[in-house]
Amino acid sequence: MRPPEGLTPKQREKWLNEQAVLFERECKDTPLTVDRSTTLAQYVQLWLRDIAPDKLAKSTLARDKQDIDRFLPYLGGYKLTDLRPEHFRKLYAELRKQTSQNTGMPLSEYTVEGVHACLCGILSDAMEGGFLNHNPAWRTYKYSGKRKEKLIADEETMQKIITALENESLKYETYFKLIIATGMRRGECCGLKWSDIDYERKSIHIQRNVVKITGEDIIVKDTKTAAGDRYVYFSPEMESLLKEYYRECVWQADAYENRKLTEDDFVFRKPANKCQAPKGIFLKKFLQN
Repeated sequence: MRPPEGLTPKQREKWLNEQAVLFERECKDTPLTVDRSTTLAQYVQLWLRDIAPDKLAKSTLARDKQDIDRFLPYLGGYKLTDLRPEHFRKLYAELRKQTSQNTGMPLSEYTVEGVHACLCGILSDAMEGGFLNHNPAWRTYKYSGKRKEKLIADEETMQKIITALENESLKYETYFKLIIATGMRRGECCGLKWSDIDYERKSIHIQRNVVKITGEDIIVKDTKTAAGDRYVYFSPEMESLLKEYYRECVWQADAYENRKLTEDDFVFRKPANKCQAPKGIFLKKFLQN
């Protein structure tokens, strides 16, 4: 048996895991015990309580809860064993008609795809737990419309951004130029400590990530994958900017916090050693021009 076509590498891995569970169950001749009265809403409560907290990162779980709020009104009352592909397809069609509370625009296809991924993950766990003998959500999602190509700034645009940065605070200038120069992600940049910077080798060790979940404190964690733990390198011009910014941070710690800056301090932070993802004020000015 081959995986369904159109699956991402991660989805393909989940599918193969499901088949391995079914094969093991078949080899052991283990009877499948299914509670046919369990609804999707009831299983989701069990999943949130007993499975998700130990399986998912807090940021992933927060995103999944948003997706759950989107699909439960449509599918929550169905028994797990009664769910059919047409139920999911109808759900996705209904979601595409909704508008975002934040933007007032129709929900993006990325959001709809995220709901599908969340459903597949939850029902995969239900299958592994013996509630189902297959995952009814597989192959029910099809991308609607034409996929948009990612826009990449050309050299002229990048130069305008860099010029605009030079009119901002030293903190914002350093932050954004560092991201442009090294390609690191926002969370990785916010997770940098002064000890991660090696001026002799002109390198930065990226080894943690910062995540902000609505209603909760900022979370600092290791990089998502082993490949994420890496070194990036900077130019002599970037070195000069980093050192200038460091001197400003030393002065601020002494003047406003009555202490010495340490190697364990975050490079981009709020007072009291809390890191901060800067607001792109300069971008608003840039885009208005």
